[in-house]
Amino acid sequence: MARTLMRQAAAGSDTRAEQARRRLAVLSNRGREFAAAVAEGSSNGETGARLHVSVRNGQGSPPAH
Repeated sequence: MARTLMRQAAAGSDTRAEQARRRLAVLSNRGREFAAAVAEGSSNGETGARLHVSVRNGQGSPPAH
């Protein structure tokens, strides 16, 4: 029983990881840079400075590519 639960839990983790990979794959390189900054917990100002954009330009939805 415990092994079955562990396998199910591991399969769920793989599924979530694969979903994350697919979502990241559709982003441009620039989009991945922004996603990395967000994942690291950077503020808008820190992200703007790091990626050389103004905070105003960094707000809103990213452009579709």
